[in-house]
Amino acid sequence: MIRDFQQVVDYSRNRILLTTNPKETAQLEYRYTDTGETVSVPNIWYNQTNDMLADFFLFQAEQFIAKAHVLSKSLPANVVERTETIADYMKQANVYQQNARFLQMGCSLSIYRC
Repeated sequence: MIRDFQQVVDYSRNRILLTTNPKETAQLEYRYTDTGETVSVPNIWYNQTNDMLADFFLFQAEQFIAKAHVLSKSLPANVVERTETIADYMKQANVYQQNARFLQMGCSLSIYRC
């Protein structure tokens, strides 16, 4: 087994994520199935699995929905502005939810196709 550090995982090769709890580490370890080579890459969005990114997008959607809910409970004098902000939050939540669905289907967000 060869251990190596790279900046980006090789997307052209099949791989298995070896990191047991990726939310708590700065690096991800993958094993390429064709050679058994193990590689470490930074734990940033373009090296994460679709499931990891989908979880993040669903978390972001929940945050926008919570913001909209809090804002709707405290409507002051400038109701029109607050209503527009609530609508914007809900649109953002919808975008994050749609992106999460794309990822869960195995699609790439960069090209929106499966």
